[in-house]
Amino acid sequence: EASEAWRPLLSLAAPPVDALIALAKVAEHRLRALDLAERASVAALSALRRGTDPRDARRRQRLEAALRHRLGRLERKRTRQRGATPTPGCPRGDWG
Repeated sequence: EASEAWRPLLSLAAPPVDALIALAKVAEHRLRALDLAERASVAALSALRRGTDPRDARRRQRLEAALRHRLGRLERKRTRQRGATPTPGCPRGDWG
């Protein structure tokens, strides 16, 4: 499985945010491992929100927005894989 190679990174107490973001990109686009991409994105978002990343507040906000966008995209991809479609006009996660 794709996540086996990345397990050491994900098991670190505080993995570097840049490494988690890179992992999420590779997992989503090259490996097509949506579970791994989601775990890496959530871990990066958590690290940013905990303030463990040394970036300035404005840069953190942009990264948080990009990660939220990625998580939404991953959710839509998962939904398409299951054959469900989102109800138009409904908030994210509210499927019909």
